[in-house]
Amino acid sequence: MTTELSTILAFISVAVIAIAAIGVWWINRTPTFRRDASETLPLFTGLATSGLATVPEPPAVRSPTVRSPDVPSPREHPTRARRVTTPSEVAVEPRATNREFNTILGAPPMAQPVALARPSAVRTMNAPVLSDAGVPGTMVEGHAIRFSVPAEGTMQFLPGRLVIGTGVDAGREIRFVQVPGPNGTEVTFGRTEGALYRHIQLSDLTVSRQHAVMQWRGGHWYLRNLSHTNPVARNGAVLDTVDAPCLQDGDRIEMGEVVFTFRGR
Repeated sequence: MTTELSTILAFISVAVIAIAAIGVWWINRTPTFRRDASETLPLFTGLATSGLATVPEPPAVRSPTVRSPDVPSPREHPTRARRVTTPSEVAVEPRATNREFNTILGAPPMAQPVALARPSAVRTMNAPVLSDAGVPGTMVEGHAIRFSVPAEGTMQFLPGRLVIGTGVDAGREIRFVQVPGPNGTEVTFGRTEGALYRHIQLSDLTVSRQHAVMQWRGGHWYLRNLSHTNPVARNGAVLDTVDAPCLQDGDRIEMGEVVFTFRGR
């Protein structure tokens, strides 16, 4: 009896040890499949060993990379032509527009700026004038010249005339008249204003304030230089402030940058 009990106890001890050993081995067993640490753990871990297909992980969605069309891609060959983006493919962001308002009550809306006319398109402006002696006339204003002309039939015209040869006012003629009073047969030139019907105003900066004077004597016109800084030339020869040569038909007269041609009739 004692021998049989000892045998049963020994068998039970061996079974317990065997079960404990199997449990330890089961806990410490090596997995039969490998996975990446960043990979998502599948729902059923035993599908890999049982031969069943695992559920694939959905591919990651990458946001498109936006790069400037002027900067080539690192993988793009330098000699390969790049595709040009058409205007329809480029999204244009609307810009905000600013409206201007005039704060003056009743003021008209602001007009769009207009291009100014070129000097060649400047028209001559005429304005009525009246001399101290009561002689009516017209003030003629060109681009670089300003002079007055008496009304028709009020004064006697003298022989001779000047024709402008350069600039916007080229081709314009200047006639001379005999004005009552002292120095009635003199015509002055300069950048400042002068007496009506006896002064030719030139706005060019190369013309002095008092530049020259023409005098009618003995049936001829004589020209004298009044400026010590800006020259007066006749046929290329610069005049001094003492001599006053007699003008001949066809003479070329230069006052600064302004050029005239004298006509005797």
